[in-house]
Amino acid sequence: MDITGTNEDDFLAGTIGSDRIDAFDDDDTIIALAGNDVIFGNDDEDLIVGGAGNDTIDGGNGDDLVFGDAGNDSIDGDNGVDVINGGNGNDRIIGNNDNDRIFGDAGNDTINGNDGDDILNGSDGADVISGDAGNDRVFAGTGNDTVSGGGSFDQLNGDAGNDLVQGEAGNDTVFGGTGVGNDTLTGETGTDLLIGGAGNDSLSGGDGSDRLIGVEPFAPGFRSIVNEVDTLIGGANGDTFVLGAGNEIFYDNGNNSDYALITDFNINQDFIELPESTFIAYYLY
Repeated sequence: MDITGTNEDDFLAGTIGSDRIDAFDDDDTIIALAGNDVIFGNDDEDLIVGGAGNDTIDGGNGDDLVFGDAGNDSIDGDNGVDVINGGNGNDRIIGNNDNDRIFGDAGNDTINGNDGDDILNGSDGADVISGDAGNDRVFAGTGNDTVSGGGSFDQLNGDAGNDLVQGEAGNDTVFGGTGVGNDTLTGETGTDLLIGGAGNDSLSGGDGSDRLIGVEPFAPGFRSIVNEVDTLIGGANGDTFVLGAGNEIFYDNGNNSDYALITDFNINQDFIELPESTFIAYYLY
């Protein structure tokens, strides 16, 4: 069924079938119900609820609040400062311009913040999240996620799972996340801070003078888990490999299999950071 709004503030309700809903003008509320619906917002501030089904939603210009609900939805926030929740299902969500907040919710979602300083949260599932332009904050959530920051200065958190997290351009903070997971973190260009967390992580700074920390320094005790082996690759320029902080040594669980493997240490430009009065055992290969 085709449903079209007016120039007023409308309440538009869909049917249990597959509807096409066009909000037209002013601040509208759209509740689509079941079915594979196609929904268009407008240039004002809309509330859109896709309902069950595989919906296609375009928020239009304006600061919109969009809920995909259950189903594999395709959502484009368009222009405006939008808040988008994909709901259950494998959703594809684009924030587009401005500073958006996007929540993938349950399912294997693909999220692209596009322009603006966005906050992106994948939640459950194996998500693919890209911040793109702007200073973005990304929380991948549970699952084995793939995260890329894009340009500018991003804060990226892989959260739980075995994650691939890439800072790309800009001076980024790249964190593998709390909980045990074997993460692969890459800073790429810029002066980056890479923090692995618990698990056997691989950290690569790329270009720039980077700081690499294999464990999670915010956790009580600052220590690795038993049998944790982290691989630290500084890359180009002078990098700092942090193996301790305060009075704590990170790799000290009374087990010789806990260690950091630094593959490209350059004595002329790189640094190892440890607590004062620390004895260190090291091996050269």
